[in-house]
Amino acid sequence: MPQPNAESERTRLLESTAPLERMAYFRSELQLQDEAMAVLAPYSEVFVTYAKDYADQLYAKFDRFAQTQLMLHRESSPGRLRRSWEYWFRALWTSGLDERFINMVWRSGVLHVSLGIDQRFIDLAYGYTRSYCRDMAEREVPLPELRKVLRTVDALLDFCMLLATDAFISSTQRCDTEVMMGVAHQLRNPLTVIGGNAMRIRRNRDSCADAHDHSQVILEEALRLERLVKAVGSYVNILNQKPEFQICSVPQLMLETLQELRPEYPSPDFEPELDLAENNALVRGDERCLRPLFLQTLRNSLQAMDKANPRLRIASRPSTATRGFLQIEIENSGPAPDPDMIEALFEPFHSIRPMGTGFGLPIARLAAKKCMGSVTLTATPHGGRYTILLALPGAAGESVFFAGE
Repeated sequence: MPQPNAESERTRLLESTAPLERMAYFRSELQLQDEAMAVLAPYSEVFVTYAKDYADQLYAKFDRFAQTQLMLHRESSPGRLRRSWEYWFRALWTSGLDERFINMVWRSGVLHVSLGIDQRFIDLAYGYTRSYCRDMAEREVPLPELRKVLRTVDALLDFCMLLATDAFISSTQRCDTEVMMGVAHQLRNPLTVIGGNAMRIRRNRDSCADAHDHSQVILEEALRLERLVKAVGSYVNILNQKPEFQICSVPQLMLETLQELRPEYPSPDFEPELDLAENNALVRGDERCLRPLFLQTLRNSLQAMDKANPRLRIASRPSTATRGFLQIEIENSGPAPDPDMIEALFEPFHSIRPMGTGFGLPIARLAAKKCMGSVTLTATPHGGRYTILLALPGAAGESVFFAGE
């Protein structure tokens, strides 16, 4: 895969834009609307005069740490960082939190990830900034107005921290998923070649018995790794999805998933027991996440069943412990899972089956989280039970954050 050069990567960072809808929600929650910002207007001109002093003091603070010293002293243009901090400080009081300012702070958060700056130092910088701004306000603002100004200053810096943190989380996740997808992509073609050559050896009548046996092992492992590559791709796709919440029918999705899994049933006449509450059949979620959630939990239940006495029961009811949620239980006969090993089963690459990928239950848990729900596994006297919690319609009110996350 072609790798971007430093210049193209820098251009991409400078052109990245903040999720403005989500930022508008944060701003509203912090009560930073025009009325609140107007409290700072009478003092903005005097506040901006502190910009150079602020930048100098911040530089001096971080010049004390070995980790940040190295970055401060290797500037390509001497004084560039201080000039950037001055510009940010002036914009803090004069921008009115316009789109340009929001994108500037967002891009700085993305750049911090690109440069490998420890997020704890960014948080520390905002701590220093808050202390500096409060001291400045106490010197410049009349006492009767000071309380309102300090509250707005705190909210303003909280908003900037949220912006930078949101950028940090989004960029870190993007980097992680790019690595995972890159590894999966690089493995796919070699695995195809390995599997193809193993098949040729097996078909060659002139090959000795040992060669046939070894090629069979190679083929089986290649197929397992191909399934692993596919599972990693599914995991990353769900990880990257921004849920689009809608009303979904649990019975419909469950029946469609069972139909997909029918070739994996223990016998042609096997049928699961269904007890899905008709009066609570709807949940609020994203179908793209609910399908893999049901697929992985049902598949694991089928694989764990007692083949001599197969039993699979699927039931749903409103949760009594978690109000506003539907509780779905998938219970199977067979050996009960070891309680000490249950949590490990939800970790990537952990599998108790020789040919397993170790991604089935991690995919299920991630999909549940994307729908603001959960999935757990418990041992029962007769096997294992998955418990899925999903939000009922109306469990969460409409908001920009819930809809856009």
